[in-house]
Amino acid sequence: MLGSWEPIVTPKLWSQVQFEWERRRQKAGIKPGEAGTAPVNKYFLSGILRCNKCQRGLVGHRYRRKSGKVVHNYVCPPSERGGCGGTAIAAPTSDAAVEEAMSAFLRKQLHASKAGFNQSAETITALQARLDQELARKSELIHRCSEGPCARPS
Repeated sequence: MLGSWEPIVTPKLWSQVQFEWERRRQKAGIKPGEAGTAPVNKYFLSGILRCNKCQRGLVGHRYRRKSGKVVHNYVCPPSERGGCGGTAIAAPTSDAAVEEAMSAFLRKQLHASKAGFNQSAETITALQARLDQELARKSELIHRCSEGPCARPS
Protein backbone atom coordinates (compact mmCIF):
# COMPACT_ATOMS: atom_id res chain seq x y z
CA MET A 1 0.00 0.00 0.00
CA LEU A 2 1.33 3.43 -0.95
CA GLY A 3 1.49 6.17 1.67
CA SER A 4 -0.14 9.59 1.37
CA TRP A 5 3.15 11.50 1.65
CA GLU A 6 5.46 12.78 -1.08
CA PRO A 7 7.60 9.83 -2.23
CA ILE A 8 11.39 10.12 -2.14
CA VAL A 9 11.70 7.91 -5.23
CA THR A 10 9.12 6.65 -7.68
CA PRO A 11 7.96 3.03 -7.48
CA LYS A 12 9.49 2.49 -10.92
CA LEU A 13 12.91 3.77 -9.79
CA TRP A 14 12.68 1.64 -6.62
CA SER A 15 12.02 -1.46 -8.74
CA GLN A 16 14.92 -0.61 -11.05
CA VAL A 17 17.29 -0.23 -8.09
CA GLN A 18 16.13 -3.51 -6.57
CA PHE A 19 16.56 -5.30 -9.91
CA GLU A 20 20.07 -3.87 -10.36
CA TRP A 21 21.03 -4.76 -6.78
CA GLU A 22 19.87 -8.35 -7.28
CA ARG A 23 21.71 -8.54 -10.62
CA ARG A 24 24.95 -7.43 -8.95
CA ARG A 25 24.48 -9.89 -6.09
CA GLN A 26 23.98 -12.75 -8.57
CA LYS A 27 27.02 -11.60 -10.57
CA ALA A 28 29.00 -11.80 -7.32
CA GLY A 29 27.78 -15.39 -6.83
CA ILE A 30 25.19 -14.65 -4.15
CA LYS A 31 21.99 -16.62 -4.70
CA PRO A 32 18.56 -14.96 -4.30
CA GLY A 33 17.49 -14.92 -0.65
CA GLU A 34 20.99 -15.83 0.52
CA ALA A 35 23.03 -13.55 2.77
CA GLY A 36 26.48 -12.70 1.56
CA THR A 37 29.02 -9.99 1.26
CA ALA A 38 28.25 -7.08 -1.02
CA PRO A 39 29.95 -6.90 -4.41
CA VAL A 40 33.35 -5.19 -4.32
CA ASN A 41 33.11 -1.44 -4.72
CA LYS A 42 35.13 0.32 -7.38
CA TYR A 43 36.10 3.94 -7.64
CA PHE A 44 33.73 6.28 -9.45
CA LEU A 45 36.14 7.51 -12.15
CA SER A 46 38.50 4.52 -12.54
CA GLY A 47 39.30 4.05 -16.20
CA ILE A 48 37.62 7.34 -17.13
CA LEU A 49 40.32 9.74 -15.91
CA ARG A 50 43.51 9.57 -18.00
CA CYS A 51 47.20 9.96 -17.19
CA ASN A 52 48.50 13.23 -18.62
CA LYS A 53 51.79 11.51 -19.55
CA CYS A 54 50.87 8.13 -21.09
CA GLN A 55 47.07 8.46 -21.54
CA ARG A 56 46.46 5.20 -19.61
CA GLY A 57 43.26 5.10 -17.55
CA LEU A 58 43.82 5.96 -13.89
CA VAL A 59 42.69 3.46 -11.26
CA GLY A 60 41.32 4.00 -7.77
CA HIS A 61 43.82 3.46 -4.98
CA ARG A 62 43.36 3.59 -1.22
CA TYR A 63 46.08 3.58 1.39
CA ARG A 64 46.56 4.41 5.04
CA ARG A 65 49.10 7.05 6.02
CA LYS A 66 51.35 6.60 9.04
CA SER A 67 48.99 8.99 10.86
CA GLY A 68 46.20 6.45 10.32
CA LYS A 69 44.28 8.63 7.87
CA VAL A 70 42.88 6.76 4.84
CA VAL A 71 43.64 8.49 1.54
CA HIS A 72 41.84 7.85 -1.76
CA ASN A 73 43.58 8.68 -5.05
CA TYR A 74 43.39 7.86 -8.73
CA VAL A 75 46.82 6.75 -9.92
CA CYS A 76 48.43 5.71 -13.18
CA PRO A 77 49.37 2.04 -12.94
CA PRO A 78 53.09 1.18 -12.85
CA SER A 79 54.90 0.23 -16.08
CA GLU A 80 54.50 -3.53 -15.45
CA ARG A 81 50.72 -2.97 -15.60
CA GLY A 82 50.72 -0.85 -18.75
CA GLY A 83 51.02 2.65 -17.31
CA CYS A 84 53.86 4.95 -16.39
CA GLY A 85 53.10 5.43 -12.68
CA GLY A 86 53.64 9.16 -13.10
CA THR A 87 50.23 10.65 -12.25
CA ALA A 88 48.08 10.73 -9.14
CA ILE A 89 45.06 12.87 -8.28
CA ALA A 90 42.95 13.11 -5.12
CA ALA A 91 39.77 11.07 -5.58
CA PRO A 92 37.43 13.27 -3.49
CA THR A 93 38.45 16.40 -5.42
CA SER A 94 38.09 14.84 -8.86
CA ASP A 95 34.85 13.03 -7.99
CA ALA A 96 33.32 16.26 -6.68
CA ALA A 97 34.40 18.20 -9.80
CA VAL A 98 32.84 15.66 -12.17
CA GLU A 99 29.66 15.40 -10.09
CA GLU A 100 29.35 19.20 -10.01
CA ALA A 101 29.87 19.41 -13.80
CA MET A 102 27.23 16.72 -14.38
CA SER A 103 24.77 18.51 -12.14
CA ALA A 104 25.45 21.87 -13.83
CA PHE A 105 24.98 20.30 -17.28
CA LEU A 106 21.67 18.72 -16.29
CA ARG A 107 20.44 21.96 -14.68
CA LYS A 108 21.35 23.84 -17.88
CA GLN A 109 19.42 21.30 -19.93
CA LEU A 110 16.44 21.61 -17.60
CA HIS A 111 16.56 25.42 -17.73
CA ALA A 112 16.73 25.39 -21.54
CA SER A 113 13.75 23.04 -21.60
CA LYS A 114 11.71 25.23 -19.30
CA ALA A 115 12.62 28.32 -21.32
CA GLY A 116 10.60 26.93 -24.19
CA PHE A 117 13.25 25.79 -26.67
CA ASN A 118 10.82 23.48 -28.45
CA GLN A 119 10.80 21.04 -25.54
CA SER A 120 7.66 19.21 -24.56
CA ALA A 121 6.37 18.86 -21.01
CA GLU A 122 7.41 15.19 -21.15
CA THR A 123 11.01 16.16 -21.92
CA ILE A 124 11.05 18.63 -19.03
CA THR A 125 9.69 15.97 -16.69
CA ALA A 126 12.26 13.46 -17.93
CA LEU A 127 15.12 15.94 -17.47
CA GLN A 128 13.91 16.83 -13.97
CA ALA A 129 13.74 13.13 -13.11
CA ARG A 130 17.24 12.62 -14.51
CA LEU A 131 18.55 15.57 -12.49
CA ASP A 132 16.91 14.21 -9.33
CA GLN A 133 18.39 10.77 -10.02
CA GLU A 134 21.90 12.16 -10.57
CA LEU A 135 21.71 14.27 -7.42
CA ALA A 136 20.60 11.21 -5.45
CA ARG A 137 23.53 9.24 -6.92
CA LYS A 138 25.87 12.06 -5.93
CA SER A 139 24.63 11.97 -2.34
CA GLU A 140 24.94 8.18 -2.26
CA LEU A 141 28.50 8.32 -3.62
CA ILE A 142 29.51 10.95 -1.10
CA HIS A 143 28.09 8.75 1.66
CA ARG A 144 29.90 5.66 0.33
CA CYS A 145 33.17 7.53 -0.12
CA SER A 146 33.08 8.56 3.51
CA GLU A 147 32.90 4.86 4.44
CA GLY A 148 35.39 3.35 1.97
CA PRO A 149 36.16 3.03 -1.76
CA CYS A 150 33.65 4.70 -4.04
CA ALA A 151 31.54 2.45 -6.22
CA ARG A 152 31.71 3.03 -9.93
CA PRO A 153 28.21 3.03 -11.38
CA SER A 154 27.64 0.38 -13.99
